[in-house]
Amino acid sequence: MSKPAPTIITEKMKKLYVVQILKAETLWVITYRDKPFCLKYVYPMNAPQVGGPKYPKTAYNSPGHAYNTAEKLNALFETTDFAVRQIGNDAEV
Repeated sequence: MSKPAPTIITEKMKKLYVVQILKAETLWVITYRDKPFCLKYVYPMNAPQVGGPKYPKTAYNSPGHAYNTAEKLNALFETTDFAVRQIGNDAEV
């Protein structure tokens, strides 16, 4: 069974592509000690050229990637402070 087509709220045509704003019922956010945070990867000077620091997402529209990333961060930092919170429908769960 395929995914249902998303609801398009609005869209704007650029030169080579269309930017669409899609309706999302729920947002899954990774928190650190119950607070939202930003994640940054900084590569050492001797690393192959990667184009500067990377800022991975910490909010997702499906739970799988959020839980997977939180588990990896907990393992990396040897903690249980990273958790996933569900936000949507005008209320936090």
